[in-house]
Amino acid sequence: MHRYGAAAAFAWAAVLVGIVGAVLSRSLAVLGDAVHGLVDAGGITIAALVHSLVTRGVTSTYTYGLHRAEVLAAMFNSVTLIAGSAYIVTEAINKLVSGVDVDPVLMAISSTVVLALNVVAVLLLHGGTTLNIRAAYLHALSDLGVTLAALAGAISIMLTGVKYLDVVIALAISAYLVKMGIPILRTSIGIALDKSPVDVEGLRRELGLRVHDLHVWALCPDIKVASLHVEVEDPNTPMSKLEDLRRYISEKLERHGICHVTIQFELGKCVAEHDHEEEHKH
Repeated sequence: MHRYGAAAAFAWAAVLVGIVGAVLSRSLAVLGDAVHGLVDAGGITIAALVHSLVTRGVTSTYTYGLHRAEVLAAMFNSVTLIAGSAYIVTEAINKLVSGVDVDPVLMAISSTVVLALNVVAVLLLHGGTTLNIRAAYLHALSDLGVTLAALAGAISIMLTGVKYLDVVIALAISAYLVKMGIPILRTSIGIALDKSPVDVEGLRRELGLRVHDLHVWALCPDIKVASLHVEVEDPNTPMSKLEDLRRYISEKLERHGICHVTIQFELGKCVAEHDHEEEHKH
């Protein structure tokens, strides 16, 4: 098994232990950690899968590869984070009304096991070369922090006997999940709707050419794509000059992280420019 796949397996094992620990200890803090771990495990799995698929290259059907799988996973994960947070808040309110009864010893045991499993996942992800894997590594690190918070809560309850600390920590974790989930959801929706990741009008001015039908979108957060039409006045423009112009445009776009560029040169003003602009206006 590839080490990234192994990291995903350890992350899922941590989720399973966390869910069992939350049920047995009746701890919302442990449950919040499990929800966060669930999303991270999904993210690591997708990262491992995308890494595997990307290394195989594109296919005749998926000519850009399966980078959008990362976006779909991010959208699902962010919704899960927000929904899980809402559930934790609801349960916290119920516990405040009915009374808190948690087992701090079981909380500590399950959190310790989860922590150990997550440490292994972090070590397996460490040193990843792609942005996708590095993002999964950072998520796994954040999961360690949430687990440590749950473990600290268990120890605090054992030392002080104040069981309401479980609710306080759970609410803090819930707020963290929402803070983490909303930007991911916003970004993934923007990518799914082909929102431009750069200022298109500013880019047009920066190029300083007669450009129309300039479109920029992202396949995933790390891969930006552009297409544009460039007007050429002289019908006798040599190929060498067109190649210099192509290289100039590509270098300008590359400064904005746009590495996949399609350029169409046109002689004079495009007769359908008005229609193009109306059809493609965003």
